[in-house]
Amino acid sequence: MGGTNASIYIDMSVHREDQCDQTLCRTKNYTLYLYQFARDCEDAVYCGTSRLSGDYLIQPDGYDDQPFNAYCDSSQNNGTAWTLIQRREYKEDLDSTVTFNRSWEDYRLGFGLSPNDFWIGNEKLSYLTNQNTYQLRIDMTTSNGSSIHVTYDNFRISDEFSGYKLLSTGGSYVYPNCSLNCSCVDGNVTCVSYTCSVNATCNATRNNAGQCYCKTGYVGDGTVCRYPKDCLEIFEHDDRAESRVYTIQPNKNSESTLEVFCNMSDGGGWTVFQRRFDGSQNFALPEQNYSEGFGSLLGEFWLGNENLHTLTNQMQYELKIDFMDKNNTLYEAEYSSFQISNKTEKYALQLGDFIKGNAGDSLTNYSNRQPFLTDLTAAWQAVTVKQRSDSVTTVHTPTQYDYSVQHDEGNGQWANTDDEPVQEFTEFLKPISVGPWWHCQDETMTIECDLNGNYSNMFWFTIPQRIASTGMKIRPTRK
Repeated sequence: MGGTNASIYIDMSVHREDQCDQTLCRTKNYTLYLYQFARDCEDAVYCGTSRLSGDYLIQPDGYDDQPFNAYCDSSQNNGTAWTLIQRREYKEDLDSTVTFNRSWEDYRLGFGLSPNDFWIGNEKLSYLTNQNTYQLRIDMTTSNGSSIHVTYDNFRISDEFSGYKLLSTGGSYVYPNCSLNCSCVDGNVTCVSYTCSVNATCNATRNNAGQCYCKTGYVGDGTVCRYPKDCLEIFEHDDRAESRVYTIQPNKNSESTLEVFCNMSDGGGWTVFQRRFDGSQNFALPEQNYSEGFGSLLGEFWLGNENLHTLTNQMQYELKIDFMDKNNTLYEAEYSSFQISNKTEKYALQLGDFIKGNAGDSLTNYSNRQPFLTDLTAAWQAVTVKQRSDSVTTVHTPTQYDYSVQHDEGNGQWANTDDEPVQEFTEFLKPISVGPWWHCQDETMTIECDLNGNYSNMFWFTIPQRIASTGMKIRPTRK
């Protein structure tokens, strides 16, 4: 008889909808939220504090008998914990330390002692696999030392009344060198050629299954790898992806690619299309520059209106704008949708509802459905100024409005009245230089927002202080 070492594991995390939710899971030390014991190894290991392989007490949902010991394997280093349900090891001097030629009752209750030779028991297995969707993995070592495994999705055992019937949707095994992919369906094994893409690597252990995996920056099933269509697709393919420059291909029918900066924080998957923070990049540029994009993706930049049109017309995108004022106070504004029309329509802005944000909404009334204009040199700017409430005085316009509270003392001197009672009202100031933007086309040209103008004059009407940095980013709307 050839030497074997076979172990059967159940993947308790791949299909878990409530993975490590502290309001649901039960921890190793049994300091509980809603339940007394962990339901399975995923709860016991990853909702606990140890995260080490070993024996844990578990009690599946509906299992009214006493909690039982289960051996939990967390050695796969991929954030999953496997519940060991069977182990057999052949030794030269002994066929097995535990006899597996047993009665129905023995198999119902289980026998042996994990993690040595054992069977967890059909009754426990039935409750275990019927509380969620599980994956089955069988690892085998041959007499010559070769290791192979097979995985099955949706592994489930019926109850005693149904004879503990095995329910499974089928399985697959990929050779360690990723040359063949064999499937087992209804007892029939079929093998087909399996070849990794040139942009993929073969890994027989990652996620506990032999498979071709696309390299970082590519998405696909491993046999076919392509550039992602946006930053969210990168993040969904690898939630550990870092914020940096990536290559994407927004239009799947086009051969052209685009370099973008992806912000993988703040929920992940944001494609940044504008950033300013030190005034090093000149934004007073003509139409062609704004159409194609300019600047450094690692510094200040504008991604380009043509690129924005391509990106935002492949699906619905949401918009988020981040601000920081001169006092390092952070602001944000979020909108439900953001779409840019084509060049013929002058890259007009189609904006959804203002969702939330302490920056307030200075974009909707002024910029929505407006064309992107690059030929403006001056306009009126709307600002909030303050005046003493105990008298009516003439409000003068300072040469450079510094957002402090000022009034005329009658002697030609400007005085700061931050410590005095004041009232707010809107005043129109002298013409200022503005940048290319979705500017309102009415006769007054009252500016409520302009984030592409002179760096010292970046403006958002509902932010009271001078803006020091901005970042505009989009992401597909999540259903």
